[in-house]
Amino acid sequence: MKIRICPECGKAFYALSDVDTLVCRYCGFVLFDRRVLSRTAASIDSKLKLSGHITRVRLKDYSRTGARIIFEGKHISDDTVLNLVIDELNIDGTAKTVWSKKVAKNTYSYGLHFFR
Repeated sequence: MKIRICPECGKAFYALSDVDTLVCRYCGFVLFDRRVLSRTAASIDSKLKLSGHITRVRLKDYSRTGARIIFEGKHISDDTVLNLVIDELNIDGTAKTVWSKKVAKNTYSYGLHFFR
């Protein structure tokens, strides 16, 4: 384990040395990501539809197969299927939550995997 300092929020946290992706446990900032597909950083207001309700979210980064969003409200469980609409990127599709992290009171960061 190593101590890391997030360049986004400045907070220190412990992290394993041999991970493929390193995300700040406090703010959700991706320090590095060794995934096959690169991610594009973004800060775009978007919408998600879950159980018939439309909610505003903020897109933080995305790739061809997934995205990371920030959502203020009730926690969404992993493996939840939802509809993500990002007008700026012409995206209107189904995604599944694969991980979540609380970043502030009633605010969560989610990793989404797009269905083809």
